[in-house]
Amino acid sequence: MSGGRFVLGIGVGGRADDHAAAGTPLNQRGRLLDRQLDDLHRIWRGEAYSASGAIDPGGPIGPQPATPGGPPILIGAFAPAALARVARHGDGFLCAAPLQWAGPLIEQVHEQGEQAGRHGRPRVVGQVNVAVGDARTLDAAGTAIADYYAYTGHPGWDSPISEPDAIAETIDGYRQLGVDELVLYCYSDNADQIEELADLAL
Repeated sequence: MSGGRFVLGIGVGGRADDHAAAGTPLNQRGRLLDRQLDDLHRIWRGEAYSASGAIDPGGPIGPQPATPGGPPILIGAFAPAALARVARHGDGFLCAAPLQWAGPLIEQVHEQGEQAGRHGRPRVVGQVNVAVGDARTLDAAGTAIADYYAYTGHPGWDSPISEPDAIAETIDGYRQLGVDELVLYCYSDNADQIEELADLAL
């Protein structure tokens, strides 16, 4: 439907309630994702596929992707084992981390890629939480983020950057790290933030 523009962003996820709803054991999420990514690559190459333990040998699953071999995969990660997954299965890295953490994570992704014999530079997409505007906008964004990250048990975890100068410095910091793209997540319904952030990003 996208004419080959689709990019798959994926990660193991850290919320226990998500895994409970999906029926996946939290302590096996990495192994399950590795297996699923192997299966996806096989399916996208047009190879026969059947569920584990199935009697029927299965066959190709279609339609074939618009991009030969399947869409690019960006993988989010923090832990060393998850960062290694980027080198094994991914085309790039989703770095959903504060700027002070991002540099070492990106460096590890490059090192893991070299050790895995990958050629070329992986695509790196940074993600940060921001909020600009009046007090209502900032309060709404802060509440939404606090609710989302409540499962971590760390109040204030990944609070939005709201000072224009701090946002501009963060954008410049990611630019210096060589990221290919930086996503600014706005956790409120105030659409005026888009124009304000666009001005800060220039």
